[in-house]
Amino acid sequence: MQQRWERYSGVAPVIASFADPLRAMLAPLLTDLGVRQPYSFMDSDDKDSRILPVVDCTFRKLIQTLGTEWGRGQIDSDMWVKLLLHRARFAEVVIVPDVRFPNEARLIRCHGVLIHLKRPATGGDGHISESGVEFQDGDYVIENGGGLKALMDQADQFVMTVGNDRLWV
Repeated sequence: MQQRWERYSGVAPVIASFADPLRAMLAPLLTDLGVRQPYSFMDSDDKDSRILPVVDCTFRKLIQTLGTEWGRGQIDSDMWVKLLLHRARFAEVVIVPDVRFPNEARLIRCHGVLIHLKRPATGGDGHISESGVEFQDGDYVIENGGGLKALMDQADQFVMTVGNDRLWV
């Protein structure tokens, strides 16, 4: 989406994830656990690997509980929203790839348009962060079930349709 936005609009978007601070917090822990490249590990398909065998905890569980149970539950339900707003305050165009909760969706809708990326079910683990957000008028849907070319064609269509009218996606 980032390259397509820049190609059609001439504006380079900033990618800002709600989970960026979580990854930054977990990187030293993963390093202590012997993970040589923690950021590559976090972005890989190994999220369900047992990284804390003594306590039987996966990376997915680490990031979910740190973000939801601790951050949202114990500190502030808008903690990650506030941090993302602060980090992206000077950006002209922001792409947020990980909207998981209604308050996060409200932030995106307030500044731009929310894209629901629909794909075949992947199972998930039943955690509340895997529930998705409800579709509302003004939201946009991109189907991710027809291969990479079909997905990129839909991304192109979205960028050409929305253009610079919406600053956050």
